[in-house]
Amino acid sequence: DAVERWLEKKVVKNADRVLTTTKALKEIFADRYNHEPSVKFLHLPNAIDFKKFPGGAAEKYGQFTITYLGTLYAGRTPEPVFAAIRNLITEGKINPSDIRLRLIGNCGFIEGVLTPEVVKSYGLEAVVEVAEPIPYVDALKVMRKSHVLLLLAPELPLQIPAKVYDYMGSGSKILSLSPEKSATTDLINSTGCGMAFNPSDIAGIGRYIHELFEGYKHGELKG
Repeated sequence: DAVERWLEKKVVKNADRVLTTTKALKEIFADRYNHEPSVKFLHLPNAIDFKKFPGGAAEKYGQFTITYLGTLYAGRTPEPVFAAIRNLITEGKINPSDIRLRLIGNCGFIEGVLTPEVVKSYGLEAVVEVAEPIPYVDALKVMRKSHVLLLLAPELPLQIPAKVYDYMGSGSKILSLSPEKSATTDLINSTGCGMAFNPSDIAGIGRYIHELFEGYKHGELKG
């Protein structure tokens, strides 16, 4: 860490410009190195590459589908969504046969425990599907076909995962588990592409899933 801090100082000192992709990170650098000219620090957000996505409405899955694509790194868990779905089923608001949660990628373990075992502990064996990684081109198609895309960014207050921009480009709704004060939450909430929740807000997550499910039943999430 000490070496990294030393290198960072050297880079900032010798750079003509320091470019960040989030406003929050720019402000952190400008404050940390306030002896440098403020014009040195610039913010240029990433964007959506719409060439990846064909025009027109996407054909959605027949079953209401929430999809996570990626890796379940340590600290990233879909369990808040498991809990929310279980509660909706228990309350009779959603039938297990009407909803599917797909985990596609390196998702075999959740915090060191086999994912199927975690799924079983929530009684969601009929709801959750764990699938192997797929090619990027196929992943883009899955994004468009899904009704909701799950984003896990619990410990990224200053960064926005690149996957967010593909999620946004797909046109599907985004359910983000991210801190209230974070660049990812700001982006999701300000663009209206979905909603972000603190992972501890099981009730809020459940309400949003139920709201989207009701929209799906009434044909409002066709593409």
